[in-house]
Amino acid sequence: MTGDSVGRRSPPGGMGGPDSSDETAAARAQRAVLAHARHELRSPIGAIIGYAELLTEEAEERGWPHLRDDLGRIGAAGKELLELVNEQLRPERPEFRTGVDMAQVGAAIRHALRTPLGTVTGYADLLIEQAQ
Repeated sequence: MTGDSVGRRSPPGGMGGPDSSDETAAARAQRAVLAHARHELRSPIGAIIGYAELLTEEAEERGWPHLRDDLGRIGAAGKELLELVNEQLRPERPEFRTGVDMAQVGAAIRHALRTPLGTVTGYADLLIEQAQ
């Protein structure tokens, strides 16, 4: 052994070798995709929350208190969706620094968002039926 290699270890997972810059670039690319997905999900969720608030105010002004509860549930489910997206796609998550299986990320997000999305669509359908 030469004096150069004494006490040196390769980082776990083979990092530090010739492919480490490729792995880092791949992890950066995945983080960029996840950040874009987070933005693309947050925008319509913000619209759900804002529209529910607007409709709640409108219902109160027009004297339709029976709509307030359903609109409140839609708004609450929208806020839950926003919290879940923020948590699931938080860029500081350790697994996003080293690269992740994007199919697993997609499956986890779909699973996490299923119930609140069902709440939004279910109560929206009820409100549409009441309006007709």
